[in-house]
Amino acid sequence: LEAVLSAGLAELERELGELSPTQKAGSTYRSCRDIDVRTAFVERLWWYYRDKLDQRLEPSMKEVLGAADDLVWACHAQAFAHLPESLPRAAPIAYLDSAWSPRIVPRAEGQPGLAAPDAQLQKVIADLALPVISLPRVLVHEPWWLVLLAHEVGHCIQYDLLDERRLRVEVDKKLRAASGDAAVRWCRWNDEIFADACGVLLCGSAS
Repeated sequence: LEAVLSAGLAELERELGELSPTQKAGSTYRSCRDIDVRTAFVERLWWYYRDKLDQRLEPSMKEVLGAADDLVWACHAQAFAHLPESLPRAAPIAYLDSAWSPRIVPRAEGQPGLAAPDAQLQKVIADLALPVISLPRVLVHEPWWLVLLAHEVGHCIQYDLLDERRLRVEVDKKLRAASGDAAVRWCRWNDEIFADACGVLLCGSAS
């Protein structure tokens, strides 16, 4: 976060420093407006992650999110330990949300509701693509539901693999072979079944 956002702010500072006092007023105002818009975007991007990470400072959330971090990192690292170095390495960020079910926002989706104002900042977002996993707040009092994180990390593993489409085809073949006449029904759940399989492999019978 620090490296990517600092680079974005440094670029904006450079552009601001290149403004010439000899420019026409209209041109200067337009340039300043564009820099303001982009600066505000970088700030919103920072808050998007800060709100989630700062939950670890809340006494009521600190313990369960610490456990969530341990589980996410362990599952993610184990899955990627023997895969190519070119694959994304940043593990998802878990946080507590009002939603009832866990859900992952994968890297490819970026940050919902945060559209970059230009192509240059869009690249910053791509470089920063950190998946996030929302968890129901009931986990504070019922932490055994943390095991569901393995399923969500399974989605992250699938989305991050080099050839996601080929993987879906292979899972589809296995489902068809196993389910026979019910193949049409079960193949609709390709992604969810893959994530369930990951959960079982990563957490065993608890999953």
